[in-house]
Amino acid sequence: MINYKNIGGEAARCGDSGIVMPDDEHKLLLARDRGQKADALLENALLKEAFATLEADYIDAWKSNERSMGPEGRERLWNAVQIIGKVRMHLRQVATDGHTAARFLDDLHPNKL
Repeated sequence: MINYKNIGGEAARCGDSGIVMPDDEHKLLLARDRGQKADALLENALLKEAFATLEADYIDAWKSNERSMGPEGRERLWNAVQIIGKVRMHLRQVATDGHTAARFLDDLHPNKL
């Protein structure tokens, strides 16, 4: 039997038995839907372009303005680059959680299309 207690960050409270209750199934549905939205964002050409452009601009500014902006300015730019990566990682985690929830739902309803 699959343990439905934790869906990669989306906790499904189902007790010690691993049996999914209607409330838990609702959480799985929400996680699956969020995952689908995250997948769509990660594949969105405009969002990909925005991330790539911002990242490249921040890195170029970080490299080229070494003396004029000082360490604080360079650190702000470096932090901005790191934040873009964290946003991507968050979206990937939500998508992964959604894929896991979808598999759990498939296990619950194997004959459902």
